[in-house]
Amino acid sequence: MIESEVLLRSTRGTRGTRGTRETEVLDGEFDHRDAVLTDDETAADDTTMICVSRAKNGRLVLDL
Repeated sequence: MIESEVLLRSTRGTRGTRGTRETEVLDGEFDHRDAVLTDDETAADDTTMICVSRAKNGRLVLDL
């Protein structure tokens, strides 16, 4: 997103609560690194917290 110059609105700034940017994932696998989603939400693999999570296999398609 940084390379593509995608800007995301944040009400927390750069020092706010991690795990507050829940985003729908349209395609790809990701490594959940948040402490916000429940186990069921993590297992569903349809949303991620983009402020802390990462792609597992190099590419994610997100609904921004």
